[in-house]
Amino acid sequence: MLETLTRAQRAFFYAWDLTFEQTLTRHAQRPQATEFGETAMRSWYHGWQPLPFVTETRIDHTWTQNATTERILHDLHESEHQDQTASS
Repeated sequence: MLETLTRAQRAFFYAWDLTFEQTLTRHAQRPQATEFGETAMRSWYHGWQPLPFVTETRIDHTWTQNATTERILHDLHESEHQDQTASS
């Protein structure tokens, strides 16, 4: 499904790149934190695994929610501007 999206006119890919410890910290802040814990998370956590068919924007622990939102909006705006320039 994600590979199919790469053929869309505008498709952007972003992914978190967090250590396991950072993932645990963020999970503890979620309302669902009691549904599963560290042991379960260790069984599926594999760290950074980029998609092989597209370049993803890596979002690490230093990115704030605002910075992440601003980056996505900037990318959308730039893409829209490029589309308008190309059609002119």
